[in-house]
Amino acid sequence: GTRTGDTNAEIARSRAMQENPVMLYIAENCDSCDLVSRILESNNVPYDKTQVDNDPEAQKILLDLVGSLRVPTITIGEIVIEGSNRATIEDTLRRNGYPQVQSDPVPQ
Repeated sequence: GTRTGDTNAEIARSRAMQENPVMLYIAENCDSCDLVSRILESNNVPYDKTQVDNDPEAQKILLDLVGSLRVPTITIGEIVIEGSNRATIEDTLRRNGYPQVQSDPVPQ
């Protein structure tokens, strides 16, 4: 069966996805970009990814957002985060409705 916490987390995640969708701007061979992808995946956050290397339209969007082509850049709703700081990303996700992933309790 499903635990109530799981259901509540799914409802919260679904609402957060609608209200504050996540977009990750990346480039090829970018270790920091890969790190941010892993952070999002480990937090069960659905996201879209845009590779800016050879995409003038994506480059324009990124320039409008941050004034440079710095990657990784992540948007969570209207919030823009440059870089790959796990604490900043996870805190912003929580403040924008994404539930914290509950790991199974460690047996004592």
